[in-house]
Amino acid sequence: MDIFHKIFAAVTACTLIFSNIAINAQYVSAENEIFPETLTITEKNYTGRLINSYNIDIDGDGIKEKIGRYHIDKIDYSASDFYYTYNDDSEPYIMFKEPSNDHVYINVHIIQDNNTGETFFGYSYGDISANESLHKLYLDGQDKLIIGFNGGEYQNGEMAEYEQYLEYMQNVTFLDQTAYGKGDVDGDADITLSDADIILSCYADNAAGLPSEINEIQSNAADMDKDGEITINDASTALSLYSEHAAGIIDTLILPPTVKKDYFYAGEPHELYSGDLESVFYLDIDSDGKKETIGRYDNTNFDPYKNTTNVVWQYDPYVLQVYDNGKFYDTFGLNEAGSTSHYTYFLIEDHNINETYLACISHRIRAMYSYAGVGREYPDVSQSEILSASGIVETTNGAPVFKIENISKNGISATKQEVLDYIANLEIISPYADEADELSVFEYIFDTYGE
Repeated sequence: MDIFHKIFAAVTACTLIFSNIAINAQYVSAENEIFPETLTITEKNYTGRLINSYNIDIDGDGIKEKIGRYHIDKIDYSASDFYYTYNDDSEPYIMFKEPSNDHVYINVHIIQDNNTGETFFGYSYGDISANESLHKLYLDGQDKLIIGFNGGEYQNGEMAEYEQYLEYMQNVTFLDQTAYGKGDVDGDADITLSDADIILSCYADNAAGLPSEINEIQSNAADMDKDGEITINDASTALSLYSEHAAGIIDTLILPPTVKKDYFYAGEPHELYSGDLESVFYLDIDSDGKKETIGRYDNTNFDPYKNTTNVVWQYDPYVLQVYDNGKFYDTFGLNEAGSTSHYTYFLIEDHNINETYLACISHRIRAMYSYAGVGREYPDVSQSEILSASGIVETTNGAPVFKIENISKNGISATKQEVLDYIANLEIISPYADEADELSVFEYIFDTYGE
């Protein structure tokens, strides 16, 4: 069956079910039904407070378990969260792993390991020696090391173990962090007909003046377009994404609500600050027939910089994280502290060559030297430089002389007008308030330094 017929079949099936949603939909979150607000681990005398609940098949039997996540507030050191799970075939049980001391962090997660095809409870481990590892956790408190690396070996320049760890972790998803992403209202880390059902039911309740049966986290997930309201458009968007996913056009639907930690950047370990998911873009950038999923996250890791002319060029306030072929690919938008160059990452439709790609504009505005460039970052970084321009101030007989030092297009010398004509055919498809103005840096250089 070709792609067109897959989409047609999926949409037709969805439409038939969707037409009955307003009549049949009734939903109350598992959290309100079965999870107490506080729960104590009696052997440890640790009391946790409920912070979320999920509906995820943790044991692979095809039935979604009801899982409550509890946070322990401690003074001496931070104990990990624990999970209270209801299984139809057993009594409720608690999954918990205690850190050994305040030099160790342990975070228990619901782990989807696409390297093995398993979903299970596990934990990530780290310590002050820069050791990191991933473990599978068992009911009896025992655990099994899945993969890890020795931070001391990295510091000694032995990268193989570290790179193997990073490659493995690209195929690991923490479902507890992914659940309740945009469109996932039932907390199963997926967008399904159930979600569209719930969204439309909430819209009908709101229209009738009835109280909503979902909590605030679920309401945020239901508001697909982030307009502050749950509407038919939100349900339609969820349904459309489900249909494209069912047809194999999109292979990653849900992104973490907060930025995925990125351990490796530009050849060095690099940890992102926390950032919230701001927008999601589904685009087939690498022309493989499937849409990549690109999340834009607020970037708190930037430092505004004002140059001597009082023109403010600040770091990109967002980072873009790309998911390709069902796994995390890379992060774009990091800036090193103290850098005098500034970078903005965006998605563009390049009508000059009829291609879509992820690009970066970099610029360095100084009194004596200024530079601007646009480069391709993904998918084909080998074609990195698209445009560049620089201006320099020289001294002749004691007087400053402003002049253009270089203008190029695709690595070949170009005129000012050729560069401006090329820019005029760049359509930014991931715009935010000031992003379009970033390209004006070329005009600034041309106006300042002349022909």
